[in-house]
Parts: sequence; structure tokens; C-alpha cells
Amino acid sequence: MKIKKIILSFLAISLLATLFTACGGSEPTEKELYEKQRSSFKYKTYKLLSKGSVSFISEGYNKTIDSAGWKVEDSYFRLMLGYYWSISNQSEFAFAEADILSENAATENLKFLVSMLNSCTMYQQGWTALAKEESDKGMSQMAKGPDKALLETETMIFHLLIGTVCVQQEQYDAAKFHFAGFAQLTGVEYPYKLIDVMIDVKKGDIQTGLKKAKTLSEDPTVPQGIRDELKIIIAEAETKGGDVNSSLFWPKIVSSVIMDELKNSSQKGISGLMGLVGTATDKLK
Repeated sequence: MKIKKIILSFLAISLLATLFTACGGSEPTEKELYEKQRSSFKYKTYKLLSKGSVSFISEGYNKTIDSAGWKVEDSYFRLMLGYYWSISNQSEFAFAEADILSENAATENLKFLVSMLNSCTMYQQGWTALAKEESDKGMSQMAKGPDKALLETETMIFHLLIGTVCVQQEQYDAAKFHFAGFAQLTGVEYPYKLIDVMIDVKKGDIQTGLKKAKTLSEDPTVPQGIRDELKIIIAEAETKGGDVNSSLFWPKIVSSVIMDELKNSSQKGISGLMGLVGTATDKLK
């Protein structure tokens, strides 16, 4: 009897070991990878530090003479800080900022923008299905009753986040609309023009797209980094005669340049906010 029990126990242990081995060998899902980042030491440490630092930085700024007539809202500050981390490949930090915002989100608008931030970051990680799921969730929240009277700074962030998500998901017509609004508020026009190139390429009109790209590559109002990258893309397309793939061009190059351009904005609210983002990133890295 004892031998029989030992054999049965051995078989049960072997079966469990086989099951665990099989499970361990499978590829983790996008959701599992996302949750792994949110349970990491890096995420937890940053989140704790950010909770104590970001509000302190904005409160300090709001007490200075520079803030006269315009006060920094913590939510806008965290959204732009999260966007910076997202495009800088610091996804744990970006998810932490999104979660801090979610824990205190008082409006549907803010919940929507948090979903857009998460979607941007998920796409940066290559989790395209999860990014789409998150943006769809955000869109459903916005449909519940968006505030039509958004403040100027919030509207700028609104257009930047949605426009970026639309580019990542190759919804270029929608992206063009949002970056038109972004250009009106900030004076940063080249993202709108770049999307126009992407629309031509997506429709298969490569020649028209390349002509527009060449014009942009020679436009002194377009930042040098963008012009250099455009010249590389144009040269490759003309040499190989193939498609022009801009899917990586946007998140790796354009988003970071947009952030730099906003720091030099003539509008006090935008430049003040971006200055605080720079201060926070220096303290939290």
C-alpha cells in the first residue's frame, strides 16, 4: 500500500512539474507583460518618489512670480511627464504616472487622457493589440460626456495624445485633424505636414508623398533632426523603389522633437509647463 501511494505521489508531482514547465515555456501575453512592469521594483520605487515630488514641484512653481495668471495643474503636469517617459522608453515610469492620475481622476476627460497616455506607452512597447484595446476604452469614456470647454493647455495635451495614438494606429485622417488643432494652439506645424505625407504613402501615391517629403526636408522651419531623417527615408525610397515605412519614424523621432519645440513656445502656459517637466525628469531619473 505504501509503495502504491509513493508511486501515485511521484506521478502527481511529475504531472505538475510537466504542467509548470509547459506553462513556463509559453510566451507571455501583452497583458501579462504590462502587469509585470506594473509590479516591478522600478515601477514601485518611481511611483512612490513621484507622488512625493511632482506636486511639490508644481506647488513651488505656483508660488513664484512666473506663474502669475497661469497656475500649473497637477494632472496636466503628470500627463506631459508621462508622455515624456513614454517616448523616452521609460515605460514603467509612464505607467506609474498614468496610475497616479487614475487613482485621482475626477472627470471623464482625465480618464480618457490617461487611457490615451497608456495606449501611447503600450504601442511603444510593441503591444499593439493592448494599445488598441486601451484607446478604445478611452474613446468610450470620452463618449459619455466630454467637456466642450476644455482649457487651452488641456486642449493642447488632448490633441497631442490623441494625434499620437492615431498615428501609431495608422489612422492618419484623424491624426491630421488633431495635429491641425495642435498647430493652432502651439504654432508647431510640421507634425500636420508630416501626416499629410503619410496619408499619400498609405494611399499608395508614393511619388506625391516623396515630393512633399522633399519640400519638408528643405524647409528651415522644420527642425534639423526631422529634416535629416526625411532625407534618409527619401534616399532609401528612391534607391529601392519600394514602400516608405514611417511607422517607427514618428514615435522615435517626431515625438521627442515636439517636446523640445514646446519648451520654446511663446505661450507662457505651455513653456512653463514644459519647463517643469524638464525639472521633474532631472529629479526623478
